[in-house]
Amino acid sequence: MSALQIFNPTGWLGGQEANPPLLQETTTVINQGAQAILIDFTHVTFVDSMGVGILVRILKRAEKEGCHLYLCSMNSSARMIMDMIGVDQVFDIHSDRESVEKAFAEQSG
Repeated sequence: MSALQIFNPTGWLGGQEANPPLLQETTTVINQGAQAILIDFTHVTFVDSMGVGILVRILKRAEKEGCHLYLCSMNSSARMIMDMIGVDQVFDIHSDRESVEKAFAEQSG
């Protein structure tokens, strides 16, 4: 397993799913010992409060296992909902994937 696991969700992050695929997939790699996870929002069109809840659950699981969570390429509406809910400062959010890769290299170097 590479040290930085990358996820590329698409469409709407949130909705009514109790156990969404992104949560399942990230939990699996966290349990397998991933050092860091990047969720790239390039193809995410909308994030609702349930989506933010999913991200918080992923973050808590990652922190518990010593795994760092990065987010990148969030559109303005996704950033706005995170700001409105008050969790934008909790996450390590970067403008693009290259910025995350650089931060990860510095952190693990």
